[in-house]
Amino acid sequence: MGRICILRNRALGHAQLMQDYFAEVRTYPPYLFRRRYQMHRSLLEKIVKDYEANSNYFKHRRNAADTVRFSAFQNISAAKQVIAYGIPADYASEYLRIGQDTITEYLHIDQDTTTESIRRFSKMVIRLYGDWYLRAPKEKDIKRLMRLMDMNKKGVGWACLVVLI
Repeated sequence: MGRICILRNRALGHAQLMQDYFAEVRTYPPYLFRRRYQMHRSLLEKIVKDYEANSNYFKHRRNAADTVRFSAFQNISAAKQVIAYGIPADYASEYLRIGQDTITEYLHIDQDTTTESIRRFSKMVIRLYGDWYLRAPKEKDIKRLMRLMDMNKKGVGWACLVVLI
């Protein structure tokens, strides 16, 4: 038996995502976006723009079968949700409903696409932002944290320092 192809309405998934979080008059307010994505909307928009500029995979275009591919917003949202919440790619979560045999109702992405998105998303994070964000702390970073700890006096800052070292 060959591979089963479930026709997902990718355009609808993209339109729904854009309406919910990125439209001028959006469904969800900014605080819910921040809670779901763990970042401000402007930062995610910058990441999407950077990814589209540096990788054909994240560009919203047609594939060889003339089907519209998943948008960068869909790919990055799916990858980010799996990474942020630690869920497996095929876990049918309430929000994304990611599943290999499930017609998704929101982002319309299956397990294989999500797994590939995570792989490519992670590689692009390292390529685009690794030199700055994945570096060892510099002396000025440690001094800044030490100043914060002195101001805090509650010992909470030590956890930040330990993580950096």
